[in-house]
Amino acid sequence: MFNVHDALPKSVYSIATQVFTRAGSYLGVAAKPFRHTKMQDMGRWGTTDIFLVTGRGGAAGARGGNQGMKLRPVHHGVRVPFAVQGSPTELTLLTAYGSIRFCFAETGLLLIRGENDLHLRLEADLDLHRIIRKREGQSWELGQSASCCLVYTPVVGTLELTAPFDMDKLSTPQVRGEVFPDETGTFLFAVEEFRELGYVRPRYPDYEEGLRSAEADWQSFLARFPALPDLPADARERAVYQTWSMLTKPSGRAKHTQIWRDFGHVTDAFQSCLCAAALGCDLPLAAELLLGQLDEQAPSGQIPVFFDDMRGLTQTVVPPAQGWALEQLMRTHDLKAELPAETLGALYDGLSKWADWYDAYRSVDGLPRYESGEESGLEDSPVFRAQPCAALPDLSAFLALLEEKLGDLAGMLGRDAQPWYARSRARIARMIAAFWNGKRFVGYAADGAVIDTESLLFYRPLILGDRLPPEIVAAMAEDLSEGNGYLTPAGFLSQRFTSPEYDPLRPGAGRIVAAENLLVTLGLLRAGEPAAAKEAARRWCGALLQGVSPVWPAERGFPNAVTAAAFHLLSTLPDN
Repeated sequence: MFNVHDALPKSVYSIATQVFTRAGSYLGVAAKPFRHTKMQDMGRWGTTDIFLVTGRGGAAGARGGNQGMKLRPVHHGVRVPFAVQGSPTELTLLTAYGSIRFCFAETGLLLIRGENDLHLRLEADLDLHRIIRKREGQSWELGQSASCCLVYTPVVGTLELTAPFDMDKLSTPQVRGEVFPDETGTFLFAVEEFRELGYVRPRYPDYEEGLRSAEADWQSFLARFPALPDLPADARERAVYQTWSMLTKPSGRAKHTQIWRDFGHVTDAFQSCLCAAALGCDLPLAAELLLGQLDEQAPSGQIPVFFDDMRGLTQTVVPPAQGWALEQLMRTHDLKAELPAETLGALYDGLSKWADWYDAYRSVDGLPRYESGEESGLEDSPVFRAQPCAALPDLSAFLALLEEKLGDLAGMLGRDAQPWYARSRARIARMIAAFWNGKRFVGYAADGAVIDTESLLFYRPLILGDRLPPEIVAAMAEDLSEGNGYLTPAGFLSQRFTSPEYDPLRPGAGRIVAAENLLVTLGLLRAGEPAAAKEAARRWCGALLQGVSPVWPAERGFPNAVTAAAFHLLSTLPDN
């Protein structure tokens, strides 16, 4: 039994910032703090409510449409406080009367088991057109907005539920129920998620069977990731869990595996490239993340910002980082030997059209440009303060890498690689001639005005590594060294500290951003500055693992898959 004086067992993740789920699942268990609960206290005795949540369709719209039933432990008719303990495969509510445990027996099937005469109370307040319907036996089916449905079934024990229909509201506006244990004092309750209308199974797995399945899946995934000898033992497990738990299965519009940045919100194409690079330990999965971006590519060649199982964003773009991701994968894999020819062909055909799209639709005088801050990935950067449209050197660098990697893919497929290599070299030469002012890179607004805001965006061209002249690398490395306003004990700032535009509250104007640290740090490594790269990586990864900040009271760690992806790569930098 657990009481308020007991120390809470260590969890792999924070229930304050992460959802308990399983790789491939669109269903999860989340928490909401009670009023005045601090984020860093969530999960301690009597601090949170627990509820089911679906990630379909970008969290299924407004007004809490992603939320399913609220779940509350009850003993002898009285709600009891609980604490939350989480492992990768099992979530436990610890009470003074015993525990209620959760595991995902399958990707869309959640099992909940209670002991010692504990009950589980179910509560939901539904809005217009949302109805819970009786199904066979004691099962009920609840539609989650327009995104999916959940089927609730007592496997051991009984479910008593009331949900009167209200014609005026066209819904069953108030759902109240309780799962009761059997004569042994235990219950087993199943919640299954369906994209379409659901059904009741003739048989459900028992809890131990489901937990074994989840554990085998988790251990198989964890084993693919290298050890982290210079970091705390649990850091690897925490980061890998965040990556594993954010993977989805193909469904609806998504024909390949995708990865969420956080539960219910799929990564955009730029972030997906970062995650693919970090998943080099699982090459087929990394290739899936890149191929998935092409599922809804426009005939013109444009790749959508993102799309999930139900919706997408096609009215803008994000940086073309696919070549950068392929370069990271090619450093540790022979793609021709390890990937099917059809995969290589699909990547080549789709990414060729994507590279051509920039020259056809987004280039002026041979220089590609962003047409809004959002297209850069740092929309609130001072770079875009005067005008949203800007030609910046990092866009040329991304495209040059993409063209070079298209040349590599062409060679693997027996096609002519030289035109791509020549195109890449020419783009790098144009980038240097246009943007390097002798001391640092600058940009140009649409009206021709020079943009020089001391943003870390101007150090992204380091992704080109040793393709840059040594004098440019040396100047950039010096700028990024200790005491020059970018490098801090926690990594690189997105804006020089001494800049008049520096703002510590804005990601693009002064915060420490995972993606920017990843690109610049690996760029230093590839450009021949391994000591600087290792030190920057050590600082960023170390800061990520620190405890709660007294000034910014939020849980540290891995709140999204992009942060975990950056950690995977930076925590395993080679020595040379």
